[in-house]
Amino acid sequence: MGTAWGQVSSAGEDHNKQDPADTVKALSFSDKMERTIEGIFKYAPLPALGYSVETSWEFGLVKYNAFKIPSAALPDSLVKNSMVQVAGTYSLNKQYDFSIDLDLMHGANRWNTQFNFSVRGFPSLYFGVGNYTHKEDAILIDLRNFEISPGVNYAFWGRNFIGLRLILNNYTRVAPLDSVPDDTYYRANEGLESGLGVRYIFDSRDNRVKSEKGLYLFTSLDVMGKYLGSDFGFHTFTVDLRGFVSPWTKVTLAAQLFTRIQGGDVPIQSLAFVGGNHHLRGFYGRRFRDKSSFLLQGEVRFPIFWLFSGVVYGGMGQVAPRYGELRWNGFHYGGGGGLRILFDKASRSAVRLDMSFSNEGHTFFLGFGEAF
Repeated sequence: MGTAWGQVSSAGEDHNKQDPADTVKALSFSDKMERTIEGIFKYAPLPALGYSVETSWEFGLVKYNAFKIPSAALPDSLVKNSMVQVAGTYSLNKQYDFSIDLDLMHGANRWNTQFNFSVRGFPSLYFGVGNYTHKEDAILIDLRNFEISPGVNYAFWGRNFIGLRLILNNYTRVAPLDSVPDDTYYRANEGLESGLGVRYIFDSRDNRVKSEKGLYLFTSLDVMGKYLGSDFGFHTFTVDLRGFVSPWTKVTLAAQLFTRIQGGDVPIQSLAFVGGNHHLRGFYGRRFRDKSSFLLQGEVRFPIFWLFSGVVYGGMGQVAPRYGELRWNGFHYGGGGGLRILFDKASRSAVRLDMSFSNEGHTFFLGFGEAF
């Protein structure tokens, strides 16, 4: 940005220099629109509006930005993007959801600091545990929790990172809103999840916001233990592998393999899952839950016109009580298409609109960034 709109020369200035106002006037209509859209999305929070059976009408604001932290050791073109998102919503049913997510790259791309904070009192449909639960058996659960999870990753060699994460997630309420014979099963999941996580990351992506080429591998082991103050004792091992290639100009093929293995006393709200806007679109969020999950999904991303681009995608996933019980005939399938509206060319930030389908119906998502 930084253009001085409507600035005029004063007496004594060199009138052979081009007036910034003339530069603005010389911009095409599309360039002016791009600047206006970029300004709106960069500096103003956007309204959030939604309706569902669980929430009634829901209102709020969301602010997302991708930016670069200046480095004395690297030119700006080599500095990797940092991201921040702040979101808050409130429903007519007196439900609330406030979150802050920071993902910062600094120290000449050698340090990656992350911080997640949220306060939620929001309902969610719970379909039970297992890969073959029935949609009609869903119970509406009131979830109230406070979470704070800071972490830091360090590039010890090239594109290889190691890191640590502190996890504090206190569920003060896990209770059915629907009528059930006994709520003891649900109440037993209330309490503090406290632990530490270690991770290894390899990242050769060309852009952290919207990748067109490169590889991303994330592995982590999170351990919750009573010796760490947790009311539950369990561990979670996660692998997230993503690949991106662009065989044709401005067309990107993207693929992701995501899997999770858990052991111990895992509360129902923290079980491995498939379903949602990032993990098997077309199904309700956390539709299938158990102690092991496996997901494959792919996308084709392509330009349409001006700031608009499109994507078509498909995925398959399943859960099981143990990893060895995953089966080829146990996969659930979903897919769909979407529209992207670019609002920051420098970071490749875009608004995401996805319409997804599965054998259980369809879902719609409006938000920021890619699914993976």
